[in-house]
Amino acid sequence: MTRVRYFAAAAEAAGTDVEERGERSLVALRAAVVAEHPALVDILPRCAVLVDGVRTDGDLA
Repeated sequence: MTRVRYFAAAAEAAGTDVEERGERSLVALRAAVVAEHPALVDILPRCAVLVDGVRTDGDLA
């Protein structure tokens, strides 16, 4: 499972600060999160993604 933490505008758009997700790649995770929380579509491209505390733009798997 992947823990997604939202901050500031992203938390407001998602309606939560944290959620557990089952997607195994960053591409799939982003798509699923936007599908579930459409208000994130304009916010996510500006968000940093950290995996184990390290910023990444790559795959989670």
